[in-house]
Amino acid sequence: MITIEEAIEHCEEKNNCTECGLEHWQLGNWLKMLKGMSKKIHRNQLRKVV
Repeated sequence: MITIEEAIEHCEEKNNCTECGLEHWQLGNWLKMLKGMSKKIHRNQLRKVV
């Protein structure tokens, strides 16, 4: 299993002007959005606990 950071890095490495590369670019963007949302949710949960 890989981490979300490793998946983002993989997408950035495979990002090029081919159709597959463009799909990696899009997937990388979605993963970055997911990572940001996950951090925001985690911070909000911590505030509720404290």
